[in-house]
Order: sequence, then structure tokens, then C-alpha cells
Amino acid sequence: MKSLKLLTLSLFLVLFFGVVSRTHAGSMYLAWDAPSTTTDGTPLTDLAGYKIYYGQTAGIYTSVVNAGQQTQYPLATLLPNSIEGQTYYFAVTAYDTAGNESDLSNEVNYTIPWKDTDGDGLLDKDENNIYGTNPTLADTDGDGLSDYEEIYTSSTSPLVVDTDGDRLSDSDELYLYGTSPTLAHTISQDLNDGELVAQWGDRWNADDDGDGLINLLDPDAMDELITKEDLIIIVDNTEATFRGTWSTSKVVTGYWGENYHFQKAGAGQNVAVWTPALPYTGLYNVYARWTSYPNRATNAKYEIVHAQGSEIVEVNQTQNGGQWVFLGTYPFRVGSEGFVQLSDDANNYVIADAIQFELEELLSVEPIVVDNTEATFRGTWSTSKVVTGYWGENYHFQKAGAGQNVAVWTPALPYTGLYNVYARWTSYPNRATNAKYEIVHAQGSEIVEVNQTQNGGQWVFLGTYPFRVGSEGFVQLSDDANNYVIADAIQFELQMEP
Repeated sequence: MKSLKLLTLSLFLVLFFGVVSRTHAGSMYLAWDAPSTTTDGTPLTDLAGYKIYYGQTAGIYTSVVNAGQQTQYPLATLLPNSIEGQTYYFAVTAYDTAGNESDLSNEVNYTIPWKDTDGDGLLDKDENNIYGTNPTLADTDGDGLSDYEEIYTSSTSPLVVDTDGDRLSDSDELYLYGTSPTLAHTISQDLNDGELVAQWGDRWNADDDGDGLINLLDPDAMDELITKEDLIIIVDNTEATFRGTWSTSKVVTGYWGENYHFQKAGAGQNVAVWTPALPYTGLYNVYARWTSYPNRATNAKYEIVHAQGSEIVEVNQTQNGGQWVFLGTYPFRVGSEGFVQLSDDANNYVIADAIQFELEELLSVEPIVVDNTEATFRGTWSTSKVVTGYWGENYHFQKAGAGQNVAVWTPALPYTGLYNVYARWTSYPNRATNAKYEIVHAQGSEIVEVNQTQNGGQWVFLGTYPFRVGSEGFVQLSDDANNYVIADAIQFELQMEP
């Protein structure tokens, strides 16, 4: 082989796109044409191979690889530990059997793409550092929308299945119902979208009034769905339950239905109970009906048991017989939790006829979130914003201990009822895999262990528990764990279905 100083290699460097991945250099190749003659035009017979020079600065090559006689080389093999976002510079030389080496070829460069492991259109680094989403799951919250779509198209949260808290998933609101996933009350100010879907049932996508709009999205159809007649619920004495010995009669007129029950004065052991099946959560006007006569009690005591407690209303049953007498307006949850009762604890005969529940105002109960900034802490805790996905301003953390450091979340609950309880934390490898949340409710307490190395930045269901109105119940988390525990936020969601 003649001196390579005189050799014309006809050498150039190209990037060869075979089966190209947009996120990985594994299908990218450096390629060049093999020289066939020397500079004087004579055949090149002693070509031995090629060397690839490369580095992270143009013209400065800190590494070299012997490519042998192949004329293309995969970047994945050349750069097994490449850095995302880093630009690399390459040149190639040829060498002969005597070890003579040519001049460097022209230089080319290539920038390693940032990874998008789950293919959702968001870079892994942004999912980790900006959005708090899972870079290995295209749909972090599992609501049917990709993380990219939630952030850039629908403006919903990629960390929460139901962004607006109306109990419909973001995906269903966009693609099934046509409601807004960011507004709980798309159509009605009284009922949120989820409550409307529940009330319409199978008729939600019908067009009852023929105006071209489905019932769910038609404000005019709301008048047909919610009418005053539909919202007056009467529980007669024949549907009530009775404890003790009661008699029935039709002697005095003015009763509702078939007859009425009566009981002479006693010590309260004989009780009539009217339990309605209410179609909505809301404020209800409550009325009682009886038949009047001089031997009736003037202090008959109706106890109204509602979502915020109970109240006793005394009435004079010697008057106002045969009409609906207003007892008051009270909040009730959907279903049959509330009731009205009347006992024989009175100064004369008590009459148990009928009770009426008339919806006055619909109530939509939004989930109640108690953040770490509203919680109370025993012991020494620190705050941080390092790991994304927290609720509000920051989160508290504490290293593993013996349980002496405790975080307590105490809600102010508007109603007595069953609540779904959720916890939120930020995940990291140094978190506890056995963090213990204790839910203290109206019937006792329960401890739920969670793995805080997983499911960060989302509401994790702990269970459904009974709570009384007010702030009797709470959730607490201690440092009795095998690693750092994170105290971020707790959510209490009133069950709207019976």
C-alpha cells in the first residue's frame, strides 16, 4: 500500500436511517464509502480497516474505536452510555496492513434525543421534573386520556381521573357525555354533571323534546327531569315502622291515605318512624299531618334526623288537623339515611299519620381536601418541594421512627354519612413501603398500609367509612415505618349514592 498521505479515500460520513426510532439511537448508524484507489489512481489492495474518532466538542476527539473492515457502525454500540440531549462529533480514518493511517474524514455530529419511554409525546425528563406524571405510563391516572392530551389539549389533570370532581372521568366527559371535564356544573347549577347522568339514567342521550339536543346537554330538558311533583315524597303511616303497640283508626277525618295510627301518652317507648327514599341530596321542607281532636297531645314531639344531626319540634295536635304543618327545612342525603320519628312521650294521645319531604334546594357536595398546611403535627417534621406531585404548597416528611411523630388531618364535614377517603403523597425510592394511615371514624378506626414508593401525585383510595357531621373524625400518619413517610393531603368524598 502506498503512503496514505497520498491516498484518496473518497471517504465521507453519513447518518444511516434504517428502522428509525425517534427516541433511541439504537437504529442510527455512522456509514461511509470504502476507498478503492490510492491518490495516484492505482488499485488499493492492502486496506485493513477503519477507525472512528468521536467526542463531545467539534474537532476534539477523546475516544476512538476500531471498526474493522465494516463501513457502518451502530451508534448504540458506539455510545452505550450516551447522554440525552448531548451532541457528539465524529470523523473516520482508514488504515492499511502496515498500520499507516489516513487523514480524518469530514466531521458529522449527532444529538442524542430526549427519551419518551411511554410514547405519550412528553419527554421523560419533563414528566419527572415538571408534570409529576409517570414516564413509563402514557396515561398516568388511567382515565383514558394520554398525559400529553390532558396537559396540552383538554387542560385536565394527568394525575386525577376526575379533574372537576363531578364523579365522571375526564375521558367520559370528553368523548361519551360531551360535558366539560374541567367544570363540574356544565349544564345545571343545581346538579353537577355526574348527578345529572345518574338522574337521567338510560335516557341521558335521548332527545325527549325533539330539539336536537340530547337530554343531558339540554337545559330545557332539566325542567322535565326535575319538577316539583317529582320532588315531593310522602311517607304515610301505612309505610312507616312502629315500635311498641299502636292502634289504627278512621274516626276523625282529615287523615292521609287509608287511616292513621294513635297511641295514648306514655314514657317514649312507643315510637313511629317515617323513612323516605330521597332522590337527591339537598335541603328538604318537612311537613307532618295528623287529625285534630280535644284529646290530642299539645306537646307531640317530632324528631327530624337529618344529615347534620337531629332536631325536635313540638306541635299541638288539638289544632291544624287535616293539613300539612311545616316542621322546618333540613339537609338530607340521597337515599334513606334520614327519618322522622314521633314517640308517646306527650301529655295526651299522639297521632301518627303522614310525613312529607319537599325538596327546596339541591346540594352538590364537593370533595373536602385537608392539605398538610392545614394538618396538625406532633414531633419534628420538615417540609419540601423537591419531588413533584404534591397538593398545594409543599409536603411534610419524616424519617422512619417509633411512631412518636404524627401528622393529623381533621376535616370539617358538612353531613353525616359514608365518605370515601383518599391520601396523596410524592413517590421516591427512599419512601416507606409500609406507611400506616389510621382512619378514625364514627364506628371506630382502621389502619391502612400503603407503599409510598409508588402512586405518587395522585389520590389513592384508602376505603369508605362512616363519619358524623363536624370534626369528630380524622386521619393520622406516624413515622412508624421502614423509611421516610410523606404527609401531603387527605380527601374526604361524600358518597352521593344510597
